Amino acid sequence: MTPEEQQSWTDKTLTAVGGASVLSHASAREVARHALKSLFSLTGNDHEASLQAVKSIDDFSVRRRLMEVFRRSYIETSPSFTSEIFFHTGSFSNADFADAFDSHLLHLWRHAGQDRTRFDALIQNY
Repeated sequence: MTPEEQQSWTDKTLTAVGGASVLSHASAREVARHALKSLFSLTGNDHEASLQAVKSIDDFSVRRRLMEVFRRSYIETSPSFTSEIFFHTGSFSNADFADAFDSHLLHLWRHAGQDRTRFDALIQNY
């Protein structure tokens, strides 16, 4: 990402996320999520470069909104993203939630070829 692209992204993000913050926290998070997905495409999904771009934002409220959704947005844009259920809050005493969670976890285990090292690498981001 060139310095001009980063500055352009920063300017647009400050305007969009700052403006959405006036409306509600939920809309600010949603706009931040879209801004981060744009950033990840600019940096080629480089976690460190993206994090540095977010850290360079001086406006605390905008930077805070971006950091709130950074990890989830990064995982969602990565090629290994598999399931939304790993982000849900739920109780394992709820049979439906527990069954769905186990099913998705088993799918990841099979995707890793039942190899513990590959499985650990897949779930590390979650």
